[in-house]
Amino acid sequence: MPIALISFVIYFCYSSLLSFFSAYAAELDMLEAGQYFFLVYSLAIIISRPQVGKIADHRGIHSVMYPSFLLFALGLGLLSIMHTIPVMIIAAICCGVGFGTFAAMGQVLAIQKVSRERFGIALSTLLSISEFGTGVGPFLLGGL
Repeated sequence: MPIALISFVIYFCYSSLLSFFSAYAAELDMLEAGQYFFLVYSLAIIISRPQVGKIADHRGIHSVMYPSFLLFALGLGLLSIMHTIPVMIIAAICCGVGFGTFAAMGQVLAIQKVSRERFGIALSTLLSISEFGTGVGPFLLGGL
């Protein structure tokens, strides 16, 4: 299932954000402002998800999937150069919309490729491989 492999990579990258953001923000002396990163990130997901679903319904799932990859990558790129609160907020929005869109639409893609009887297998495969990426990411990246 190709979407599961893509999901592994996305979740692997996401795990670095989950595991190391606090230490990174502390290193940049932005720990107090960094407290709001995941709040903004979550709000971006909540606000964008209904619109993303409508766009996917009207224009096709690929019209939202490719931009989600780009937004997530942009958010991670912005984090790598962040030194100000506005850059951190923009990065949180990009990561939230990008990852949130991928997480929801990846599941849609997984079940579109299989018969109704295999929905459970498709979703469990996708989510297992995604969680594997989330788990192995900090282990491998922590040694860098």
